[in-house]
Amino acid sequence: MITYLTSFFLLVAGLLLVSEKVAHAYLDPGLGSYLFQVFASVVIGIVLFFKQIKNFIMYYIFRKK
Repeated sequence: MITYLTSFFLLVAGLLLVSEKVAHAYLDPGLGSYLFQVFASVVIGIVLFFKQIKNFIMYYIFRKK
């Protein structure tokens, strides 16, 4: 059973979601360089991750017995 307080919070949350306003947000000029740094670090991280997996596999394939 939903209590009165829980139903009140659900009603308020629903009203806040329905009554949204247009936001005139300011985009900082440094945002582009920040997004570029994030993108570059993700790409470099993915490349290094798969390079490490490739080296691990190549080590076990071509190791001397």
